[in-house]
Amino acid sequence: MFDYWVTVGAAALVGGIVSALITAAVTMSSTSRNIFQKSVIEQRQVWRDSLRILVPRLLSDRDRTSQQCIRDSIVLHLNPSKDLEAVSLIDAFIAKRSPQNREAVVRHFQIMLKHEWEKSKIEATASTRGADRKAAQIVEAQLRQFGAGSEDAAAPWSRRS
Repeated sequence: MFDYWVTVGAAALVGGIVSALITAAVTMSSTSRNIFQKSVIEQRQVWRDSLRILVPRLLSDRDRTSQQCIRDSIVLHLNPSKDLEAVSLIDAFIAKRSPQNREAVVRHFQIMLKHEWEKSKIEATASTRGADRKAAQIVEAQLRQFGAGSEDAAAPWSRRS
């Protein structure tokens, strides 16, 4: 009879330890993911805010040296492999200040910022898996719904990471 209670007690102890370890692992994983997610979301907000300040400064400044300095600041905020179109539009605007070039820069950054905002909202509420694709779909649907720009205006964002 004593052996029976020792076996039952040992099984209960092992079961308790295993369940405590599993609970601890899940809690630690969830907590570290939440901290990482919060950090990334906050940094993206700072990034969006910086671009919201820099792009209008670039568009309103008439001094070439100052424009080049602002351009470089914007470029340092961009992904060198995925934001080449943004750099080209900025360079075209600096080379020739025209309403069309200005509108192209504004439009491009407007869509870029909208995409990143949608991506952050998705990542804050759900899994980060596929957030970029989902954000691109939301932006594309809104562009179609409100008829803002060309049909493929948001197409570059579906390829971003």
